[in-house]
Amino acid sequence: MNNKYVIYTGIFGGYDHLIEPQVELHEDIHLVCFTNNPELTSKKWKVIMIGDDNISDHMLNRKVKVLPHLFLQDYEYSLYVDGNIFLKNNFLNFFERYCKGEFLMALPRHLDRYCIYEEAKICILQKKDNVSLINKQMDFYQSQGYPKNNGLYENNILLRKHNDDLIRKIMEDWWEQLNTWSKRDQLSLCYVFWKHKFTPQILIESSRISNKYFDIELHSNYKKMPFLKRMFVLIDMKKHKNFIFKASFYLISAIRKIRGWI
Repeated sequence: MNNKYVIYTGIFGGYDHLIEPQVELHEDIHLVCFTNNPELTSKKWKVIMIGDDNISDHMLNRKVKVLPHLFLQDYEYSLYVDGNIFLKNNFLNFFERYCKGEFLMALPRHLDRYCIYEEAKICILQKKDNVSLINKQMDFYQSQGYPKNNGLYENNILLRKHNDDLIRKIMEDWWEQLNTWSKRDQLSLCYVFWKHKFTPQILIESSRISNKYFDIELHSNYKKMPFLKRMFVLIDMKKHKNFIFKASFYLISAIRKIRGWI
């Protein structure tokens, strides 16, 4: 491999705009953005055009996210970030702290739930995918013996030794699940880990808590929402950052429930 570290993202179908890093990254860390938008340019990201007429923009984004070994063969370690995440540091210490010894993969824990079955209920409540498909998916996992309360991750940041044979198998299996069941990737990743008897490391840094590496904004398409709903979603995303966001979230949630808005 010619290079060691890469940070990458995917911008497809207008779901996000490309966010420039807030600082200069270390020269040993490359930035790559995959897109199907020929007009997308950047002074800091290397923009790479890819396309696949057989899948939607959403699934093309998932393909880049889940299968980095197909696109980043020249790098040993990759850090995937969703398109709505800010990079705030040079990241060399970040990579060197995690990517050593027997390291294979790390990602942040989900801060609100610890079970894919509970996450499935939220996805159904918020109409994030086909209800019947999600229910069939959960029924299948249950029939395979997948336990309740077996963990849940925040999949918007993924650090991987992506060319490792085991990680490739896990990611390919995850991709198969996404093509078989719901496109909500949090519903399938823990099942795939369990199936392969693999436990990832936990990233203590998350876009949803205050730290020196990541911050988060609304996805671009969320900005089309009515103002009050948009503000609630933003507060929900940031409620673990400090007391003010958390108090605001629970106050607004109580008002919405009383008024029957949820």
